[in-house]
Amino acid sequence: MIPDRSLKLVKQFETLSKPLGQNVLRILEESCKPSDKRRCAGHDVTEERLKDLLKYIEQATSSFNSIHFLRFVETGFDLLKDKIEWARVEKELYEVEAVQVYTRRKGSILASLIHLAKTYFDDPSLSSPSRVRSSTSDLSIDISKLYIYSAETVVDCSDLFLNVLKKPNGYNKYKSGVHWISQALVNAKGDEALKRAFEKKKTVVDIIDDDTTFEMLKSKIPSDNHSRIIKFRSAHNPQLHGLESKSAKKSSHVLKAGNIKRGAVWIYELSPVWFIQCQEYVNEVHKTRGKTAALSAITRLTKLGSAIYDHKNKLPDLKDFKSEGVLAFYKNGHSLAKSVYQIKEKRVADTLGELIAVHNYVYGSDWKITSLLNLVVKFDNESSDDSENHIVLDPLLDKFPHLAQSIFDFAQYELNRIDGDKNSRNTVFSQVSILKNIFKNHLGTLRKAEVKPLQEHGVEGLAMNDCRLIKKIRFIIRDKYQTGEFTLQTARFSQSVLSLFCDHFNLPKVKSYSISKTKRKANEDKNKASDYYSLRDVASLAYSIEVGLLDNSLSSKDELFLRLGRVLLKTGWNLDPVLMLEIDDLLKLDAPIIGKTTNFVRLFKKRAGYKTQFYEFNIDEKGIEKEGLVFGKEVTNALSDLEYIRDKISARIRPSLKENSKLKYRLSLYRASNGRIYSPSFNNFNSQINQILRKYECSISFNVQRIRKGGLNYVYKSYAKKFKKYYEAGQHSLSVFLDVYLRDDGLESEETISSATSIMADYFTGRPLAEEIIIVTDIPPESKQTPSGRCVSTGNDEEAEAFMKLRRRLNRESGSDNSQCGDFNACLFCRHYRLVADAEHVWRLLSYQSYVVGEMERGISDYESSTDQSEYINLLNKRVEKILADVEEINSAAVRDGEYEFKTKGCHKDWAFFASFGSES
Repeated sequence: MIPDRSLKLVKQFETLSKPLGQNVLRILEESCKPSDKRRCAGHDVTEERLKDLLKYIEQATSSFNSIHFLRFVETGFDLLKDKIEWARVEKELYEVEAVQVYTRRKGSILASLIHLAKTYFDDPSLSSPSRVRSSTSDLSIDISKLYIYSAETVVDCSDLFLNVLKKPNGYNKYKSGVHWISQALVNAKGDEALKRAFEKKKTVVDIIDDDTTFEMLKSKIPSDNHSRIIKFRSAHNPQLHGLESKSAKKSSHVLKAGNIKRGAVWIYELSPVWFIQCQEYVNEVHKTRGKTAALSAITRLTKLGSAIYDHKNKLPDLKDFKSEGVLAFYKNGHSLAKSVYQIKEKRVADTLGELIAVHNYVYGSDWKITSLLNLVVKFDNESSDDSENHIVLDPLLDKFPHLAQSIFDFAQYELNRIDGDKNSRNTVFSQVSILKNIFKNHLGTLRKAEVKPLQEHGVEGLAMNDCRLIKKIRFIIRDKYQTGEFTLQTARFSQSVLSLFCDHFNLPKVKSYSISKTKRKANEDKNKASDYYSLRDVASLAYSIEVGLLDNSLSSKDELFLRLGRVLLKTGWNLDPVLMLEIDDLLKLDAPIIGKTTNFVRLFKKRAGYKTQFYEFNIDEKGIEKEGLVFGKEVTNALSDLEYIRDKISARIRPSLKENSKLKYRLSLYRASNGRIYSPSFNNFNSQINQILRKYECSISFNVQRIRKGGLNYVYKSYAKKFKKYYEAGQHSLSVFLDVYLRDDGLESEETISSATSIMADYFTGRPLAEEIIIVTDIPPESKQTPSGRCVSTGNDEEAEAFMKLRRRLNRESGSDNSQCGDFNACLFCRHYRLVADAEHVWRLLSYQSYVVGEMERGISDYESSTDQSEYINLLNKRVEKILADVEEINSAAVRDGEYEFKTKGCHKDWAFFASFGSES
């Protein structure tokens, strides 16, 4: 049965077009059927797609060229039976989205349209012109980027691609050819040869078949992908272009992983000995790491064998390879292995490690990929016992040999220095990566004469001709920032690293072409909202994390990453120290500064093997700073997840580690598919967690740098609570979750909270105010009771002086002299204020909010500056709500019981005088 809200949606479509309205009704009827009786998405997803479509229809009537799209609106989905008409509709929508995407989750409306069409026509196998899907595969290839050309051209491409993909195993064999021909056509837009071909009414098939235009297309893509489009061309027209360079026939030469077989004819053709060695290696992988790992090894080996076969004419010593197998790769100074490494093709880059693994297994060697390289900066991998990170400088070595060596020397100095300016390995890795990138990828606009000093003199060439090259490079970096190719952070870091590198070799300091502070300020203002997560972003991330953690099939690795994501999102801690936490970094210590036993996390460790002196803990303020400890609500927010990771996820696999393992005491551990134990890596944490989040409907990229200082627990907590109720109610759509529960703008709310103290300083004139709220579980010793909580002031301080100024005349007339503050209305913003997390003090706080702040609110019209007064009252209410939320994290029963006390007993007796005063007025 269609929900009432969706029937209203049908009426909206009917007001635009009766045929389209009837189509929408039919689509919703299909989506509301039980899952076992429909062949389309369910109601919630379908409704969202229809709302997206409605948004584009609204835009079409006012803001873009939409002749064909409006024809679709007028006639309905039956128009899409004509492939050319469908392509014309898609082209108009594609051009709109090149400027702005209007869908709620920022996906393309083209995808929504095809899914709605599948439902309307009841045909799950239906394809749009921009989605190429062969009849032998459920997968499709998106070619919508070709809508920079005419709709007719896209249909031509679609037909061409489909004809090739429908060949046996066509999708797997030719999908990369489809991708690169599409990319070549995109890159060739504006090319004169292509323009002339289209002017002569040539089709895409004509362009592919013509040698001149095909060579032009080859020139538009990287050379290591030429073989893919040549292969596609031969498959498209073998009579004209000849058969593929190799065509594997059905053969008995297969590699086996258990009962699963994969063809390995090219491995056998190259070397029967290597074929046998590969099977022995696969058997070992299958035995020690399981079927999945063994199949992955077979895939990599067959790809490598295919690539070597394609390039066999360029390789030496293949005669020895045929008779000796993998041993031949490592004879004569690894000459054959190095020759294979020089093949600039993705198949080789992705699989060469397997060649080394086979040799290591067969001959008990310990070769690594770096054995084949000439100049490599190696970094100890903190995430694993048996691997290392490295930056390969060989590409620079060919162009700028002296400079490459200087970068290597700079890296070694930074890694091995022992002074106070030593950086972390991750920082040095980033610095060296930036240097390599600058000299490898960003000097293309310079003339040969300009880079000649760099080729001949290395680093000294940078300073020649009045530091011309340094200035040029700084200009290129600034230009890439101004055109949007570099972010502000990347541009500033690149210039900073270049300056550090030049300073290391005592080159002159150059400040030309710095990133403009004025422009930077304008950029920061413009992007203020996007630099940090909004509440909507956090709610989306929280939703996906919580859905993921409810998934019973979640792997322990994925659970680890999601829990770490939750910790980072709540606290805003830096990623590196969180990943480096060890099991003894979660501490519970007596801390006199706080007045009780408290949980700490040692987040920032001293360098050079600094060890905590545990016997020194009773810890004071200096000890806390010295030990790099954090405590308070941010630890409270994270502690349960950190303890769960330590005791539930990592504890199961920690005993498998050797006693001397660098990971033995690491807090966060997981076992990878290869059977090895790792700790999450700083370098790929974001990509790993984003890969997991995408499984749970998350379109927001997780990035620690976008989390505001102090974390976002106040947001996460709010939406996590709502999520729990929402999910228990059986709802499962992110869009509906956001629609129902999200009512705020993140930046505005965050700024209101952060500026509360400065605003209230105007209200409590003359008093020092504090932002931090301190919740305690026990009554602090030597503290005094106030109506709202406890006060730890000893008197004779700034707060007492401010209070005495306000009461000076009264004191003078009464003859009294008081050294204590009595301004209980200011307690909530006072540094001496402590709230005990129990029902009694929650009752006091609720009484203050209802009777004191409430009375101020009711009398607001009596004040001249009512706007300011409203703001003060609003901030006092938010302060109370924030305190209650913090108390609930520590002792949820206290809030519940305190609310009961307030509800049943009314105002607390310590505020009763004000309640009486308010009622009389």
